Amino acid sequence: MDTKDATCVAIPSKDRLLWLTEWARQRGATHPAFDFNTDDALSGPFVRIVLGIDPDRTPESRAAALLGFSSHLKRHLEEVPSRAQFAADLRRVLPRGLAIEEMHAYVHVYYALHEHRAETASLRHGSHTGFELTFKGEPVATAQTMGIASTVLDEAYGLLVSMSRSDFDAMSRFTRLRAAELLLTYFLHGTGRVQSWTIEDRRQLLMSEGCRIWRLLNPQDFFRLESGATQAVPLRDAALLAVVDRLASEDKVPRTAVPSGNAGHDDLGRSEPTQRKRGDSPFPMHVVIPGDIPPARDADDSAKINRYRPLQGPLAVELLPDLTSLSAIQQRLEDEFPWARGAVGEVLGELRLKRRCGALRCRLTPVLIAGGPGVGKTRFARRLAEELNLGFRAINVGGMHDSNALLGTSRGWSTGQPSPLLDLLLQSQSASGLVLLDEVEKAANNTVNSPPIASALLGLLEPESNRNWYDLFLQTECDLSMMSFILTCNSLQSLSKPLLSRCRLVYFDQPKREHIEAVVPHALSDLAREWGLPQDVFLGYELMVRALPVGSMRELKAVLTYQLKSELIAGQSKWLQ
Repeated sequence: MDTKDATCVAIPSKDRLLWLTEWARQRGATHPAFDFNTDDALSGPFVRIVLGIDPDRTPESRAAALLGFSSHLKRHLEEVPSRAQFAADLRRVLPRGLAIEEMHAYVHVYYALHEHRAETASLRHGSHTGFELTFKGEPVATAQTMGIASTVLDEAYGLLVSMSRSDFDAMSRFTRLRAAELLLTYFLHGTGRVQSWTIEDRRQLLMSEGCRIWRLLNPQDFFRLESGATQAVPLRDAALLAVVDRLASEDKVPRTAVPSGNAGHDDLGRSEPTQRKRGDSPFPMHVVIPGDIPPARDADDSAKINRYRPLQGPLAVELLPDLTSLSAIQQRLEDEFPWARGAVGEVLGELRLKRRCGALRCRLTPVLIAGGPGVGKTRFARRLAEELNLGFRAINVGGMHDSNALLGTSRGWSTGQPSPLLDLLLQSQSASGLVLLDEVEKAANNTVNSPPIASALLGLLEPESNRNWYDLFLQTECDLSMMSFILTCNSLQSLSKPLLSRCRLVYFDQPKREHIEAVVPHALSDLAREWGLPQDVFLGYELMVRALPVGSMRELKAVLTYQLKSELIAGQSKWLQ
């Protein structure tokens, strides 16, 4: 994780050096290394300090300069006197709200000053399988804090907790890797911003909120250049497991499994790392297809069956965010759907109650959203899935003529396929997911070649039956009890009492004009996503489209699409200029 010294560094002008010296003094820096009027400031590694604190440079370039300085310190530590004072002054002159890259770089400068190293315990198949902080080759004791570096770790964790799913999606892969390293180090050596943060408290928080953030970071991906060469070595889940095991073993507390809804399966493994079974994970685990899948005679059917065999093994269950994160999610969704604050509060309130009572698995009671066309019901379901890190699939029940689209299509037909519900779990490699069943009031009542759609819906929504849900193609029972379902309807009149009794009913009101204006930036962000563009590509355009003559979110999206296409094709967009 080290960065080698660059061979060429641009030196700032003399006036800029004078300004930076005064700027550092105003922030309380008294270490001689921050006096850039001397000849030493322009020679050797100290020019990197100049570049690393310059507020006019980007966070990425400041971080690169500091990492270069840390690499130099590992070989020439004697060049920096009063190292504790230097570390304190460096933090004083850096911006208050550091980016992840800057936090990572500062922590590594601190490591170099104090002869610490972030080490991987071993390497297997090109992946980091362990993680620890060492001092002169020996592991640093768990829960031993590191002064200012630990406060920076606290800042990093606070930033990661506050981030939304879209924030994580926007991260570069290198940033994710650095954030993952900071996250693990925080649970080993952060302060928790409390006077006494026990090892058991660290482990408990890591098992819940830490695992949620880790899943969002997804640092185990290989990072490759266009040529295919490996660009960086990833942190595998085994690095997280190593920290979990270390916290458990040093606290001398027996390991207990997080309930997975799958009797007899030990989610977390044993108290000793040597007893861990292959495939164990700190996440709650769940087997979607616990039984055998009967073999098929047709080669194509056999190939499809083999594709779904991963569902016969344990899959991770998504964890509920902590209460602070759930409150932040609720606030973001209320800001995006101001005309439906009550409905948002109902849905998130249930999750907050479950989390307060100690529940860990992220699973919603079936929700039925009633409201007119174009009020944002579908978009809300998708955004909720993004915020909770759940795989998402929208199924238009109103357009179904039979229930095979839910139950799967029998073998022997060219169109034979397992249920799209199982495809969602296979694609996300998780037992958790959120499925939107749209316009359920329009489902056909008279089906000929399949069970009634209404009975298929009831089977999904009833906890006792969705644990033994039968897929027609795979010809075996599936356990879908970790999945969440949101149903939508424009009217309640044609819905049966059994269906209504299985759902929590919430209403989406019609948005008013002031609501439409407030959500234009979100509608533009959705358009950018659909067009495969950066999320902020239309930033600023909302200032030019106020008071649009629309009465729903659907109309808003259509009008924005028309205006953008017209202006961009004609080349007359003042916004672009």
